[in-house]
Amino acid sequence: MRKIMVPLLALSLALNFGSSAAAGSVTDIGDGHRQEIIVSAEYKESAETDIIYNADISWSGIDSFVYTASGKEWQPGTHSYIETEEGTWSGEAVFSVVNHSNAGMQVDFSFDSDLVTGSLTVESGTLDAAAENSSQEAADSVVAVLTITSGRITENTDALGFITITLSAAE
Repeated sequence: MRKIMVPLLALSLALNFGSSAAAGSVTDIGDGHRQEIIVSAEYKESAETDIIYNADISWSGIDSFVYTASGKEWQPGTHSYIETEEGTWSGEAVFSVVNHSNAGMQVDFSFDSDLVTGSLTVESGTLDAAAENSSQEAADSVVAVLTITSGRITENTDALGFITITLSAAE
């Protein structure tokens, strides 16, 4: 049985190997016989590439917030002060995300604080993938500006609140 199985296994491997070969015979080479052999190729569409996420996240002004406890607010239209019960906030922080990925991405901004209430100009955005061979400046981006809208502090603080920027695959 073993003598039969070995040649059958060898034949099976040879038939399933995947490469092809051909041979021809030349019987007359006296007159500079030349044989042309056609070489062929198979064309396949470009394979899918891996998604590469790359984003620039930048910020400025995170230390620019000032709470003024005075009970007056300047009115530029009337050149006068009005009395307020609360102090006033000034300053703003700017957050930017630029997508250099070969896929779109979702960007979500949130602000959390136990001391104050903040307002973001943008809470979410969808960024398109960077166009192939485009400049860095052409990449899609989103900018969110944080301002403080209410709340009080009675002394300087190094932790007014926390901004969270979440990046995820675009749907």
